[in-house]
Amino acid sequence: MFIPVWLLVVLGILVALFVVWAMLAVNGRNPLPFPDRGSRIFAASSLEAKEAVVALLARHGVHERFRVDSSGIHRSIMWDGTIVNLSPDVVRAKLDGASSCIGLVQR
Repeated sequence: MFIPVWLLVVLGILVALFVVWAMLAVNGRNPLPFPDRGSRIFAASSLEAKEAVVALLARHGVHERFRVDSSGIHRSIMWDGTIVNLSPDVVRAKLDGASSCIGLVQR
């Protein structure tokens, strides 16, 4: 049975990509949007509080994946799906300055 070399190369690349994805998914750093384990949103009360929460989460192994800042809203999206959000002053005033809390499980 003859199998073309290009087909073997393509299959090899696909297997390698799957192995890399599986290793990242097992380590909690899934680069793809699936499987979706949901997310949790933390609303910070100030920019300093947001930076402190991001630093605290990083110290406990939940690192920042990327930032999405737009029109007064500052967001840090973490590797586990956690979103640390700082809304504009107008929005916080409508919510009477309400913020939220986040829990960390210590091993």
